Amino acid sequence: MKTAVILLAHGTREPDASGPVYRYAEALAHESGMHVEPCMREFIEPSVPTVVRKLVTAGYGRVLVVPFFLFKSGHVTRDIEKDIGAEKVKYPEVHFEIGEPIGFDPAMVGILHERLREVLSR
Repeated sequence: MKTAVILLAHGTREPDASGPVYRYAEALAHESGMHVEPCMREFIEPSVPTVVRKLVTAGYGRVLVVPFFLFKSGHVTRDIEKDIGAEKVKYPEVHFEIGEPIGFDPAMVGILHERLREVLSR
C-alpha cells in the first residue's frame, strides 16, 4: 500500500508566511524518503480536503498526518480529528493515522536560544 505524509500546519491569512511549511515538507520528504505534502488547517490552500483528494487520486492508500503544531491545542485535539474524520467518510478505503504535535524537544531549546541571542544583539 502506497503511503504518504501530510505535514499539517495551522495556516495563515498571509500566504507568503506559509513558505517555511513547504520547506519543512521538502526537508522531511528528503530525510524520510516518503512523499510529503504540505497542508494548511485553515485560511489558505492547500487544505485538508484538497491534499487528501490529491493523494487519493495519486493512488495512496495510507495517509500519515503529522501535526506541525507545538502542543496539543484545540486544533490538534479536536479540529484535526474532525477534518480527517470527514475525509474518512469520503474515502473509506484509505487508512489515516494522526501523529502527535511536536511537544517538548530539547532540539528546540537551541533554536529558541538562537532567537533570544538575536533579540539581545539588537
